[in-house]
Amino acid sequence: MRMRIPRLAGTAAVAAVLIVSATVSAGGFHAAQELRAAATGVNLFARDLAASGSDMAVVWEESAGPVSYIRSSIDAGATFAPLETLGTGKVRQPQVATCGGWTYAVAAQKTSNGWKAILAERNLHGAGAATSSLSTSGTASQPDVACVGTRRVATAWFQKSGSAASHVIVRVRPRAIGASVAVAPSYSFDLGVGTVSRGLSIAATNSAFYVAWMDGGKMRFARFTVAGDPDATVTLHPPKTLFTASAAKFPILAADGRKAALGYSLGLSAYLRPSGNSGVSFGAPFDSYVFGGQYQARYTSLAIRGTLYFADVLGESHSSSGTERRSWEMTTTTPNDGWVSDDSGPDGVRVGTLIKLAGHWKVVEAWDESLTTPDPQHLKFHRET
Repeated sequence: MRMRIPRLAGTAAVAAVLIVSATVSAGGFHAAQELRAAATGVNLFARDLAASGSDMAVVWEESAGPVSYIRSSIDAGATFAPLETLGTGKVRQPQVATCGGWTYAVAAQKTSNGWKAILAERNLHGAGAATSSLSTSGTASQPDVACVGTRRVATAWFQKSGSAASHVIVRVRPRAIGASVAVAPSYSFDLGVGTVSRGLSIAATNSAFYVAWMDGGKMRFARFTVAGDPDATVTLHPPKTLFTASAAKFPILAADGRKAALGYSLGLSAYLRPSGNSGVSFGAPFDSYVFGGQYQARYTSLAIRGTLYFADVLGESHSSSGTERRSWEMTTTTPNDGWVSDDSGPDGVRVGTLIKLAGHWKVVEAWDESLTTPDPQHLKFHRET
């Protein structure tokens, strides 16, 4: 059921404040599909879902190892190909992007002296697949990936060597294996110190990409522009601190055209700051969901498609009796005015996005069962009708 709760003044005194606006048609969902049943005693964690046209991919992590997997679809989630393992051995923290008929999945893979960042790419409509190392030594963590139009794939992760502080590393490479664009140069950037426990994110459009990360209480942001043919030259504009807040964490980015959005957690709220000028500047923060005194909120997904914003939000409440979690799916056309929410159905952490079917934007989501922890645990998927 989609909830419509009016915005109230003085949010601190209420259990949940949800702001109202227009959304995609609330016609319900097709029957859920089971994408994975984990072995008995194994915890399963949904990590990311990406879609482009009718192509889609879901990645998740299982505690036995850990091991990370991917399943893909070329018919907008009506059916899925068999699961594939990402990397070899112990692999964790997978994320995925889909574009131009390919999937690009990143993860951290265990090595003899730490964890390295890897990139696994696969052609969904023909031959072509490879896995490459993005880093070779030290400890890589929390990698993320985004497609920059048809020419580039951008990746970012935290990299730590020895006792030195972790740095945020960005690598940009041609998009497809063996394609003619392979003559375009690759790029590497060190964006400086970052705090691993507070997270990072990357998002892209056809001609730009953005990276957000935390350095202590500082929200750091870097904007890159990508030129056209023949070289698709990448330019890093000076990174900057957007704001400082000691409790801020878990940045998440979304982008489409000249629009961008930065979501993050601060206290009990999940905030969003929109940009209408390709990340040159951001507007004032808006509270998309406030869990007054009950849940700490964080985004698990964020997407922009045209005028529509989509988010999955997880609320966590910690007390002496244990941890309670709830998950919400939300959409809006005006992030500063209102959101429409659905907190029924999935009983786990959600990851999702929007796809266009028959001219209408539809929600697609995968979710685990970590909020109820049955045994065995399952990964499920549904698509809005």
